[in-house]
Amino acid sequence: EAAEREAALQRARDATAAIDKRLNDLMAWLTEQEEYLKSCGPVADTYDNLVAQLDEHKKVHTGFDEHQEDYDNIVITCQELLTESEDPTVGESLDEKLQDLGNKWDSVVKASMARQRAIEEAMQICHDFQDSVNAILEWLPDAEQALDSLEPISDDYETISDQIQELLQLSYFMADQNTAVEQVCTLGAIREETGPALSEDEKARYKEMKDRYKELWNKIGARQDELNARQEALEAEDDLATFDITEWKKRFLRWMDGNHERIIDLFRKFDVNKDGTLSHQEFKDGIIQSGIPTPRSCFPIIIREFDWDDSGDIYYREFAAA
Repeated sequence: EAAEREAALQRARDATAAIDKRLNDLMAWLTEQEEYLKSCGPVADTYDNLVAQLDEHKKVHTGFDEHQEDYDNIVITCQELLTESEDPTVGESLDEKLQDLGNKWDSVVKASMARQRAIEEAMQICHDFQDSVNAILEWLPDAEQALDSLEPISDDYETISDQIQELLQLSYFMADQNTAVEQVCTLGAIREETGPALSEDEKARYKEMKDRYKELWNKIGARQDELNARQEALEAEDDLATFDITEWKKRFLRWMDGNHERIIDLFRKFDVNKDGTLSHQEFKDGIIQSGIPTPRSCFPIIIREFDWDDSGDIYYREFAAA
């Protein structure tokens, strides 16, 4: 019985020694991976280098896949030995090593996954940026073509009104894209400041996108200004053609009566600099601020009625007599 007991203990010691070697070998491999991860340095600052880093890092994960079965077997065998061993010193030593192995395995796996995640997140920033720029460059030609295909600005008032609405539709479409453009510009600014750095091709496409987008908005704005100016000119022409100075004077007098304004009080109110005369600008500003309906294009006609001597100033006697 004693001999059998001794033989059992010897088998346990032999098994412990065998598993101990496997455990030490795995610990040594984990230490190598740990040192490698510490020596890798920061995540790369260019997309190509990120790709190279990820390819290199995959070797670490491949190593974990290759050692996973060995790790699981070591854990199972150690647990069996701990259960069966009658030697308390062997059990304590094996239990401590098994815990160290588990802690080391989890620590290195966590560090490896964190680095892979950092590399992949940096690459995703690059992908998002590239996809966003490409998406904008895909629809820009259609918007440019839509603007270029618009008919020349008309001399007909109703047609101009339609042309303004037509341009507004393009403006609305462009406004809907502003969020996407702002987002890609934010990504571009982040990459320019903190990385990953833009490649030469990315810089070229990014600049092309911004330049074309800005130019398109400038062209839309310029056409809108031309349409508005032409519409105002046509309105002014129509106002001049139909303007009746006599009717305007009647409206002016009705307005004075309705507001209980005396001529002298109104003259003084219009005379902003209090020099006793009204400049043409003071007169125009006073009329506009009073709210008397007056087409701006017709002010030259009205001013001629008040500035009899064409001196550039309206005197009270001229104001009252007109």
